[in-house]
Amino acid sequence: MRADPVESRALRDFGCTCRLSGRETDQSETGSPTVHDVAGTRLDRARVKRLWFIVVGLTLIGIVARLWLLRHAISEANSDDFYVGLQAIAIRDGDRPILVRGVGYGAVVDSYLLAPIYSFGHLPITFLKFVTSFWWAIAAVVTTMVSRRLTRLSSNVADETYLIAGALIWITPGSLLVVSTRSLMAYGLLFLGIAVTQYVAIRSIETGGTATGWSVLLGISAGLTFFFHPITLAAIVPILLITTFRARREFRTYWVPVTLGVIGSNLGFLAWNIKNSWLSLAVPPASDSYVDRLEGIFTGLLPRAFGFMDFDGEWTSGPLSKMLYFLVLAIGLVGVTSLAQRGWVGVVIAFPAVFVWPTLAYLSSSSFVADGRYAVVGVSQFVLLVVAGLQVISRFVHLGDGKRSRSLSSALPVLAAGVWVFVGGFLWLQGNSGSAVDDPNSRMRAVTTLLQVEDVEYAAGNFWHVLPVEYLSDGDIHVAVAGHPWGAHVEWRPNLPWAVFFPMRQIEIAGQPDEAVAFIFDAADEQVSALRMPPDRYVRHAVGTSIVYIPLR
Repeated sequence: MRADPVESRALRDFGCTCRLSGRETDQSETGSPTVHDVAGTRLDRARVKRLWFIVVGLTLIGIVARLWLLRHAISEANSDDFYVGLQAIAIRDGDRPILVRGVGYGAVVDSYLLAPIYSFGHLPITFLKFVTSFWWAIAAVVTTMVSRRLTRLSSNVADETYLIAGALIWITPGSLLVVSTRSLMAYGLLFLGIAVTQYVAIRSIETGGTATGWSVLLGISAGLTFFFHPITLAAIVPILLITTFRARREFRTYWVPVTLGVIGSNLGFLAWNIKNSWLSLAVPPASDSYVDRLEGIFTGLLPRAFGFMDFDGEWTSGPLSKMLYFLVLAIGLVGVTSLAQRGWVGVVIAFPAVFVWPTLAYLSSSSFVADGRYAVVGVSQFVLLVVAGLQVISRFVHLGDGKRSRSLSSALPVLAAGVWVFVGGFLWLQGNSGSAVDDPNSRMRAVTTLLQVEDVEYAAGNFWHVLPVEYLSDGDIHVAVAGHPWGAHVEWRPNLPWAVFFPMRQIEIAGQPDEAVAFIFDAADEQVSALRMPPDRYVRHAVGTSIVYIPLR
């Protein structure tokens, strides 16, 4: 049997005494294990125990960090969170959407997976928020697998440095930790999809595109990732450019299966767009230039995502955060150089990790950097660069002689990652999570209770204020969007009303008597003109940042 070249090199690097072929083993002539074998077995067992201890510890840290975050004001659920649950309930009741109707893109896979669970009862908000965290955890495992495979290509690297990649994904510094607790439709899945595509791309490129099975999986993983959210093109296109160039002559084993995989995994997307005049291609006009968006990615998006900049644009720890941000970028550049020297397997990670950001800047939506969510398309690749860079620095330190040099070499990558997590995670959360609260959703619960006490069955208004009401009332109150721009036909997409996720609800509430529909607006955007009756026909209530108009009866 022919040995995997990566496996063979890894075995040589870690000093395996057994041959891949032949019968030589480190045993006595009688076949009994030698003292060397027994000692090696004990070391292997000790290493496995140590690995399990590390993995369990990192898992608990990530869970505790998220539970802590959910007890702070920043974790207040919004309509994006509640939509996942509401759509799951609608699917349970017979609805069969393909994409998020209100925006014309984004697969509703999360809701389909949750729909059977809703058959047993209503789910708490915490459960919804941990849906994305679940996919995030799997993405951390897959990224660790990628890092481990890359590590095997480099000699004299400490065995467990690849775990840093998974740790930095799971214990995500900065605003991405918040994103990982938002049930944004398919965001966790798209993050996982990118990680899986990276791994499959490595396996495909190792064969030069001659393994049909890996080519099929590459097409399916890339296609599904795009189906989850089109913004993933920024990550998928650079990966496919490298794998395709490597396998450019493999028509039967690469081109055909990859193409069929991409098309097959997007049949639903294609069918929906054929039926709806390709509405997914409608994009808002850019309000700034490509250069401005690219600059915003590096001066706003990434600093927030990495935990060095607050939501308000201030550096979290002043000059220290700014210095660490540029240091992390520099380590990433070292990683690019290192991976580029590891052949095609390294290049298929390094090239997309660099070009994902210039590609992302071509999308007009990338000008939005306030919450760091769009960094999700490139953070796993960047983490792999950082780990590769730390490995290079570790080897450089290890060039010295003596026990102290070896200890410093082993501890340096862990120490660097720890500093990043402390400054970009702990300190960032302290300044951006808001105050500790018993229930971050108390405001919308109060709004819902007010409407229930007043026997209101229908409500309309601001998108961000109405969807929570339907979910928190367990469907007793039906809602619709109203007031500019909610439900409007915007110029760049005239055939699909903005933010109308449930068209039948719009029709249902439009048919109700004026005196039966309450209205909810944001305090900073109180659109009195959207009321169906004169303002003096309502009782106005202020509940936090929500303004509720209840009809007089």
